[in-house]
Amino acid sequence: MEHQSETNPIMVKIDTINELSQLKDFGFGRPSPRHGLNLLYWFAHEYVDINSYGQMVPKNQQTNPKTGAYGFHLFSNFKDEDDDYLLPRQNFPYYGVGNLNAPGANKLPQYVKKDFTHHQDSSNKDRIMVQLKDGYFDRVYITEHTDKTNFGQTRRISQGLIKTIKNLASREEFLRQMNYYQNNNQSYEALPRAGYSSTMQSYQYINESRPHNQSHQPPKDDSWWCTIL
Repeated sequence: MEHQSETNPIMVKIDTINELSQLKDFGFGRPSPRHGLNLLYWFAHEYVDINSYGQMVPKNQQTNPKTGAYGFHLFSNFKDEDDDYLLPRQNFPYYGVGNLNAPGANKLPQYVKKDFTHHQDSSNKDRIMVQLKDGYFDRVYITEHTDKTNFGQTRRISQGLIKTIKNLASREEFLRQMNYYQNNNQSYEALPRAGYSSTMQSYQYINESRPHNQSHQPPKDDSWWCTIL
């Protein structure tokens, strides 16, 4: 199946990933220490449910993105260097999750956070963006920081793929199908199991767990930044 695309009136074109094989070919969340695949598994398997109307909704409304649970925050859509918006402009808000320094992100499962180094590397670059419409998720996107204020390639994740991930037997099965272990040169047993540039404003999440007497400052790279309102 070929990637589908969506285009808004100002020509934002984003391909849609419908199948696991397409997600694998896209390369999101690989190699280690990136956390995007584990983040996506958590989102599909543990965070969202499909209601009787066929809509994606939070399993628990107390963890609705509006509450800031798990590090969700309002995302300010913006124009990149080519004067294009990152996401299609809509009348409904976008929320982002995946910044491991964000308030509330400490509640994410350990398997999502386990490779976070707090250093200048790729361990905090992956993000999930959702569009919240009347209490349900109308659209889901995956993207990544290329530096502290810009994002790289973005794809929409279809609801069908969310269902596929949700129905997999285990996280290990999902990672195997994504060739995660092969890319990381690790065996299945080796991995622990789990019980823009914007004119609006940029917000720097400070790692509150860092000791107060630690002298060096956080590295100024993509792993410490996300654009919010």
